[in-house]
Amino acid sequence: AAAAAAAEKRAQWERERAEAAAQERARAEAEAKTRRLAAAQAAALAFDKDKDAVTKEVSALEALVRRKKWDEAAQVATALESRLQAVMVPESPIGQLPWVLALKARATKQERAMDAEKQRRAEAEAKKQAKIEAENQRREGEEARRRVAAQARAGAIEIDATTLWREYDRNEVAADERYKGKDLIVSGRVDSVDKDFLDNIVVRLRSPNEFMPTSAYVPDSEKAATGRLSKGDRVELRCKCDGRVVGSPVLRNCTIL
Repeated sequence: AAAAAAAEKRAQWERERAEAAAQERARAEAEAKTRRLAAAQAAALAFDKDKDAVTKEVSALEALVRRKKWDEAAQVATALESRLQAVMVPESPIGQLPWVLALKARATKQERAMDAEKQRRAEAEAKKQAKIEAENQRREGEEARRRVAAQARAGAIEIDATTLWREYDRNEVAADERYKGKDLIVSGRVDSVDKDFLDNIVVRLRSPNEFMPTSAYVPDSEKAATGRLSKGDRVELRCKCDGRVVGSPVLRNCTIL
């Protein structure tokens, strides 16, 4: 019996506490509503009093947007938005009046135009940055290619295919002394792109003797590059000179530059 009485007393205390909390919430909500109504009334009175001034601000905003004075328009729009929001709350006695709604609609139309301009500017800036980035990447790519080209030329003797052929034709011993076993940068015109009997890729370079072109052997790793060559193309290769075979200079381990 004592336990039941204690439980009932506890339950009664919980009910009273919940009721008190509910009453406190209701009182706080009523006070908040009163404050909102008072604020809405004050804002409505001030807005109604400044009706002409607000109308002029809206007209000024429209003029600034027409003239594309976007920064000035943004300042006016911010001030207008604050004043309009104060009277567009549910408690406002003038929020739904036609003249207030008309001003709000006019201001909203200009804000949308400003938002569209802001979006246009953002897109233009994004395109500008993308263009700058693409240009930077292009420059970086060119710089990388120049570095690779410089490295490819480092320590090599530069000579054109016709000169190399003539030097070997004039004196093979002297030409071997000067070029054989050394790295050369050889430039010339493509006579043909062939494969030998062992299926090795060979780029034939024009020489003073149309029947005896200079042979430049290219590894399979250069297959894609050689596949883009055509007869008559100007080409540069870094190769190892292997002397002369059957009357013509032979170049091996060639890389197309």
